[in-house]
Amino acid sequence: MKNSFILCSILLVALMFLPGCSTGGGTESSMILSPADTSSPAQTYPEFTAESVLLDDDDTSDPQGNLVVVISDIHLGDERSIKEGYAWFNKNESILVDFLKTLAGRQAVKEVVIDGDMFDEWVIPMDHDTFNGFGSGQEGESRFVDSIAQAHPDIISGIKTLIQSGRKVTYVPGNHDMLVTREDIDRIFPGISQQRDAAGLGTYSPGGLAGTVIEHSHRYDFFNAPDMLSNRIPYSPENYTTNSGAIIPPGFFVSKIAASNGYQSVGFEGSLGLNSNSMIGPFYYWAAWKLILSQVKPTQDYNAKIIKTGIDGYTGVYAINDLVPQVDFITINQPLLYRYIEDNWQNRQAENLVPSSISVLSGLLVGSLSVWCDFQSRTQYFSRDTGTRVVVFGHTHKATLGASYNANNDKCIYANSGTWIDKGDPDCTMVIIDPDSQLDGSVKETVSVYQFTDKGTMKQLYTDSITLKN
Repeated sequence: MKNSFILCSILLVALMFLPGCSTGGGTESSMILSPADTSSPAQTYPEFTAESVLLDDDDTSDPQGNLVVVISDIHLGDERSIKEGYAWFNKNESILVDFLKTLAGRQAVKEVVIDGDMFDEWVIPMDHDTFNGFGSGQEGESRFVDSIAQAHPDIISGIKTLIQSGRKVTYVPGNHDMLVTREDIDRIFPGISQQRDAAGLGTYSPGGLAGTVIEHSHRYDFFNAPDMLSNRIPYSPENYTTNSGAIIPPGFFVSKIAASNGYQSVGFEGSLGLNSNSMIGPFYYWAAWKLILSQVKPTQDYNAKIIKTGIDGYTGVYAINDLVPQVDFITINQPLLYRYIEDNWQNRQAENLVPSSISVLSGLLVGSLSVWCDFQSRTQYFSRDTGTRVVVFGHTHKATLGASYNANNDKCIYANSGTWIDKGDPDCTMVIIDPDSQLDGSVKETVSVYQFTDKGTMKQLYTDSITLKN
């Protein structure tokens, strides 16, 4: 942890001295998103009954209510992951089932948004075939997703019940389920709504919530954004996958290494590449990998071919050192996989429809520091589009809420829905958006972060509101 703090400090100092935080396109605001006083949590969080929180006090004549509930990062694994103990989500299953039942029983709930990482296709040990022998292509992927659904029948049933009860349920892709197709989701959840744009990504604005945007936010994460370039010609000497549309980024391999060594998260899932035409880019990429490995502390031989793929058309078996640049005094040798990945970042962002391109240094920080991921709400939305006033992300596993201001000095709110994994801190969290029509025709939109407890109550971690005028 001391090494993490030192490198983090170096990164932040380096960031301050980079003009516009840009190395080849994109600019970023200097204003840091900071928590508003009204959203700062107390020493003891207020705790309410679920019925009182999910109460529609705006328009009782509307049988469907108006509350929008956002959850993310459930990380459902297959039966194999549960039996072998490497699943991120297991102990909290009964709590999520109770929460889904609670939502289905409340007329105030208009919509439930599942904001990415519902299914987990990455957290699988290195020596395990990813899709469990179903095949590395699309048919194998679909069969694997079905096996995950079969391992969690009560959760799948709970989401289906929500849909059947008339609530709108919307799915947005995350990084751990970026390969889960529209057809997979429709097959498992008939009647569900989906929001997708580029491959493995989606951005969603719920109807009736003017100026509100929801996305998982891995789009901005150097290690976890879809990578359709690095392992294909001309960027590598050969194609390593039979899938011409392959998008698996290096974060997939980080997850497999972590799963093999008992870790549920890695603090720095990113790289510091600036430009591989100089020494600095590959060196920082190497340094980031070294930091990741120092946190995970793999016991495996770094040169042993033990990382099985079996995903996204990949069938090869690789060593840890096939992913990590090697430093020999002043010479840096590119790894076998993701060679010159630093050079592809700007093109990756264009393919991934990033609104405002950022440097690869910022791309690292998005995957390294939750606050820098949170800050992308300002870089990508508030500072460039004054019509967006509320942004909700997932991905970081850290539930939070903060206030900022746009170019017109209008107050804006950012929230993160957190996670449901067993070791979340906190776990079982969600964002609830409550639009309340005012007599003058404006709408007071209250954004709150709650934790659902094993007692069926809801702790309010943060809350804040803005007024939207017509």
